[in-house]
Amino acid sequence: MKLRTLFVFLLIMALLDTLIVYIWPPDFTFQAISCVPHLCFMALLLLVYKRNWIDRVLMGILCGLIYDYFFLSTFPLSTILFSAACFGLGWLIEKVSDDVRWLSLGTMGCVILLDILPFIVSKLFGQVTVSFSRWFVHVELLTIVFHCAALLALYYIIDVMDRISTRHSNQKNAMEKKNYRRIRSFGK
Repeated sequence: MKLRTLFVFLLIMALLDTLIVYIWPPDFTFQAISCVPHLCFMALLLLVYKRNWIDRVLMGILCGLIYDYFFLSTFPLSTILFSAACFGLGWLIEKVSDDVRWLSLGTMGCVILLDILPFIVSKLFGQVTVSFSRWFVHVELLTIVFHCAALLALYYIIDVMDRISTRHSNQKNAMEKKNYRRIRSFGK
């Protein structure tokens, strides 16, 4: 997949995250059950885990900076977490196995850590007074269920995008071969 297509897809996922939060805002009073979407983050992990480590880290930093600046306003947090998760998931897949199960478990683990780490930091600095179990039931539980379904949808979307890209590349190569044969036969 081309880099331009990758970034447009990530932008669409970030806008979809924002739309979901706008339509169903999270309840930080912990009175109702909420969902915090991380579709852009999941799509980033699924799109860059096969690249080399420096590309993963740089794409994580760039996506985290854009996400921090335009969508969350938590400047260094998403940048650090996105780049660390991209590096860590790619490293895990390189060391363990390039299997869908490991990719799914690693992606879901990164999504859960993306929620748990800010909660722990907020709890340590006294910004949140709610217990971990109450937070988990009211925020994280539905988020995990939502992301399991979203992971399947993202697998399908990325697979379709890869097939379209491969078909387009094959058609381009066939046209180049045809033009080369035509020019070569014309010269004889």
